[in-house]
Amino acid sequence: MRNHRSGAEVEGRLDEDAALVATAADAESADAARQALAPSWALKLRTLLAAHPEYAEELRALLPAEGGAPHFVQYNTARDQGRVFGVQHGSIVIHQEQQEA
Repeated sequence: MRNHRSGAEVEGRLDEDAALVATAADAESADAARQALAPSWALKLRTLLAAHPEYAEELRALLPAEGGAPHFVQYNTARDQGRVFGVQHGSIVIHQEQQEA
């Protein structure tokens, strides 16, 4: 027996999840909230599509044209003998040695 929720219940859940993201202290916390919520919603969508495959095209139309893949841009500029160390989606460790005068 499936547990079907009303539209109002689903809307309330979406609003609650959106509030968790919106009230995050900073961008990193907001991203962490999104990532924590994503598996639950992915499971819900898979379950919905298994029960109603006719919704697939409608849901596909909601995805961005790029296929939903995020696009990241990073600009790094060094001036006046400065150094730039840039990284996306990972860590960078810099070991600088003291220069003798």
